[in-house]
Amino acid sequence: MANALDIKGLTVKYGYVTAVKGIDLEVASGGLVALLGANGAGKSSVLKAISGAVSATGEMRFFGDKIMGLISNKITKKGLLSVPEGRQIFRDLTVEENLRTGAFTVKNKAEIAANFERVYSYFPFLKERGKQIGQTLSGGEQQMLAMGRALMGSPKMLILDEPSLGLAPLIVKQIFEIVEQIRNDGTTVLMVEQNALGALKIADYAYVMELGAVIMQGKAAELIKDPKLIDAYLGKNEEEIK
Repeated sequence: MANALDIKGLTVKYGYVTAVKGIDLEVASGGLVALLGANGAGKSSVLKAISGAVSATGEMRFFGDKIMGLISNKITKKGLLSVPEGRQIFRDLTVEENLRTGAFTVKNKAEIAANFERVYSYFPFLKERGKQIGQTLSGGEQQMLAMGRALMGSPKMLILDEPSLGLAPLIVKQIFEIVEQIRNDGTTVLMVEQNALGALKIADYAYVMELGAVIMQGKAAELIKDPKLIDAYLGKNEEEIK
């Protein structure tokens, strides 16, 4: 399977601090890859580099095209869309208006209409609350709205930065199920998550970062059984995971 994303030697520096230390990372087309690690591991810096939000060095290709050094809107137009940590919806716009802003790169009206239907199939409540102001939604609902907004742009690949952060367990379970469905429907997904167990249950492949470096990688189904990973990041024994 061809790769949607190929990264080689990615380095991100903030002044004298090196947040990402020359990592390699691949995301297969149609796959769901999890990027795991504790706070400060460098995960979000990787995502910011991919989306063009911070300066970086190394090599990055998106479906074979070089994207290193491109500004964010050019990367977005290639079909690489992000759902940032903390949702960042337009709080004063309605649900429908928020969704429509996500389709700014899509010029075909029929495609926009199809994207609305797709989003509503994942998140039916968004259709019911189309006229509701974004800031009146709960945290979980805002997260779903942010995901829906990104899907309105017809992404070839969707980047999710901590989609479960600060949400109730039942909502987290629902969001992970929807992320899995999005992948099953053909959209490539790269997801940064502190909820390692939840991410590994739905991912195909995973990378574990610590202090800016990748310290472990492999198929998610194998990593979820790895004693070192369980001890360091999952906090559960194998019996609990099963």
